[in-house]
Amino acid sequence: MNTFRLKFRKILSVFTSGFGWRILRFFVFPSIEHNGVIKGLEYDVLIDVGANRGQFSLLSKILFPSVPIFAFEPLASEAAVFRRLFSGFNDVILFQNAVGDQDRAVIVNVSKAADSSSVLPISQLQSRIFPGTEKSHSQTAEMKTLKSFKQCWSVFEKPLSKIDVQGFEFEVLLGIGEDIKMFEYIYVETSGVEFYSGQKLFPEIQKYLIDRGFFMVDLFNEVAINGAFGQADVLFKRKD
Repeated sequence: MNTFRLKFRKILSVFTSGFGWRILRFFVFPSIEHNGVIKGLEYDVLIDVGANRGQFSLLSKILFPSVPIFAFEPLASEAAVFRRLFSGFNDVILFQNAVGDQDRAVIVNVSKAADSSSVLPISQLQSRIFPGTEKSHSQTAEMKTLKSFKQCWSVFEKPLSKIDVQGFEFEVLLGIGEDIKMFEYIYVETSGVEFYSGQKLFPEIQKYLIDRGFFMVDLFNEVAINGAFGQADVLFKRKD
């Protein structure tokens, strides 16, 4: 989907959802590039890791109004917008934490484009392929493992975890531990090259999930770099 069409569809979504005034007020649009993926899923809770301002959570709430959401976003500025966007929704809860493989304080490399920020250093390749995502400044955050929040999703039958943390996805998976088998779906951003220095790439993430009882459904929103696999969102489902 080209950029113009995507922007047009996002603007159109403002007028076809009950969130119109909130979208216009806070200028947060649903991540409709994921619409074709999640609208066909049967999940009963969303764990939104790397929520930013709530774009993915907003899409989920529009498509599935009754599905509760537990979201994680470490940046104070983005978390503040998320909270205002979902004010009054008792079934949407945000934790202002980074998520990873252990509980500790971390330094977040804040990008000029906030949704490209990461615990990992932003590589020159990232800045070259996606102009305007260079590091702006640093910010401290408390990192927690997802298993620390097990009570949020363990009571549900078909949890969906969306993980988009700019190269730190593998560490998020490690931090779930064996409880990962409780998830019905894992929808994770993966890369074929290091956009963030030291990040684990698609083959390692794929093997990790397959070894724990998941199978890959498909790749979405794929980006090619010089004709080779660069980046994609990948849906994994737990085997029955």
